[in-house]
Amino acid sequence: MTQKAWAAVAVLGALVIVMVVAAVRLLPSHHHEASARPPTSSAADGQAPPPAPNSASQSGPQASDSNGADGNGDGNVVAGGEVDSAHQVMQSYLESLGSYTSADRQPSWQQDALNFTDGNPAIRAFTKLPTGHAWATCVATHCSSRSTAHVLRDTATTDVAGADGGPQVVSYVDVATTLTARGSKPDTQHTQFTVTTNQESDGWKVTGCSFAGVGDTGSNGDGP
Repeated sequence: MTQKAWAAVAVLGALVIVMVVAAVRLLPSHHHEASARPPTSSAADGQAPPPAPNSASQSGPQASDSNGADGNGDGNVVAGGEVDSAHQVMQSYLESLGSYTSADRQPSWQQDALNFTDGNPAIRAFTKLPTGHAWATCVATHCSSRSTAHVLRDTATTDVAGADGGPQVVSYVDVATTLTARGSKPDTQHTQFTVTTNQESDGWKVTGCSFAGVGDTGSNGDGP
């Protein structure tokens, strides 16, 4: 190989070494710039980054307390004192319904009982003295009837706006009625009713009542 050829090889080798060194220097610099670049924020497209696991952070509808204003899950349940008031109205209505004498007349007697109701057509039709043979026997024997009512249990206590709106209490109520008639010993019978009350502007009112059973614990042993 001639002297010129060796010189060309030497120059070519030197160029290769320079290129390799330059490449090595450029690669770390490029990698550093990429890793140091701040992450792109998702706020640009209107989305916040998700909270970390177990984070107390909440946003949107989830930030509100779904368990009610008191945070104990009872936001839609009638308060205990109001339930007691509803029970009192139920008991007063049923005691009026089961208390009468042979001297009573439907209009005045009915109105006294309806004072505990909202007066809707169904409850008016339910609130009536005995009729037919039963009333004829009562008049002939100068009968009198007295009732005592007590709530056995509640089946619903809600405070959710709906078709009826406002607070509502539905209870299973036992009524002990003692009938006294001339020539007969006093006879006491138990009857059960399902009673609905709603809180109106002037207080709790009976809005529904239906027969539920007879006997000390109801016709089916434990009520409806």
